[in-house]
Amino acid sequence: MSFENLTMRSPGSDAYVLGTPIEVMDGAASVGIVRTVVLASTGDEILLGDFEAANQADFLARRIAKLVIAEVVNFVATTYEAISAIEIMLGRDIDGFEGRQAYLAQARADLLQSIGVRNVQVAPKPLRGSEAHFAVSGMWAYDRPSLEALETVLHAERAAYAQFKAAQVATPPAPRRRSVLSRVFASND
Repeated sequence: MSFENLTMRSPGSDAYVLGTPIEVMDGAASVGIVRTVVLASTGDEILLGDFEAANQADFLARRIAKLVIAEVVNFVATTYEAISAIEIMLGRDIDGFEGRQAYLAQARADLLQSIGVRNVQVAPKPLRGSEAHFAVSGMWAYDRPSLEALETVLHAERAAYAQFKAAQVATPPAPRRRSVLSRVFASND
């Protein structure tokens, strides 16, 4: 099965307009959206942050966080030649990680480092009620080491996701069990 890259667009559009949120699509289905997209006044740096999955449980089950982040960075880096640095900020709270926020922060830091992000920083969020949560940030620079790291992750994650999708197609859903009443009425026909 060949893998088709996840595609990026502005919400409600077929194309992407720089500076608007980036909606990540898998075919016709939305995977999520990068809500914060801020281009620096110099035009050579961009801030990406506030990624929100369309369906958090499905997103976690498909284990595509690394693929999505790598694809978004790849999209910006290859589409906009003037952009030489991409600042990434990951800090959205995820249900189900209560008590494991430090684990989530470390996983995010590892993810960013794996795609070539430098100066990765983990800082507690000072917002009332979110004190145990962390924001993870860093800068991806358009240079040979970062491009090589990004390409390595893209290759591995695309292959893993293609394999996951192939397994979903190969495994038919389990038949629905009929209720006792439907079986009783069916036997009376």
